[in-house]
Amino acid sequence: MSETKTMQLFIFPNVLKSKHWKMKTLIKRTIAFCAFIAACNLLIAQNTGLETKIEKEEISQFIGNWKGQLTYLDYSSGTPYSMPCELSISRKGQANKLSLAYAFPNEPKANNTEKIKISKDGKYIDKNKITQKSKTAEDQIKFISESRGKDGNDNKPATIRYIYVIGDNDLVIRKEVKFDDSNEWIMRNEFSFNKV
Repeated sequence: MSETKTMQLFIFPNVLKSKHWKMKTLIKRTIAFCAFIAACNLLIAQNTGLETKIEKEEISQFIGNWKGQLTYLDYSSGTPYSMPCELSISRKGQANKLSLAYAFPNEPKANNTEKIKISKDGKYIDKNKITQKSKTAEDQIKFISESRGKDGNDNKPATIRYIYVIGDNDLVIRKEVKFDDSNEWIMRNEFSFNKV
């Protein structure tokens, strides 16, 4: 028996033995197999949080008053520094725009306000694409967004990643940087809050 014939019998043993095998059956089985693969991919996407967007009800979780601290990396010394911080988040006009007012009790000159816009389709925070969305073991929602930019004392090109972790009573906003000449992610700063 030829090698090809042996291979065919190995892959489709019942197909070649059956006298009533028709092309229709092969097509039906191929369609069923493709449907099975599509269903598996959908299930994997749901279980791994690949629907990478913020829903409207998730935006509402950010709104409120928060109290905690800012920890940031001083690039000059290479050491982290922490200070108390308060944050007030409110809606700014449209449902997808938020106003963040930061207050630093020990350094009031650092107080500032910034605005965040979430795209209408929920796939971008400002102009940073949401690349991951998942749930933590503590039932918090975690979003990661990335963009290209520059950072550091030398203003070097880098990939900048923002990580948002939101729960009923806690919020973390973390900025990480990976310079183009490195494979290491560096924690640039992290705000860690509890709801007041």
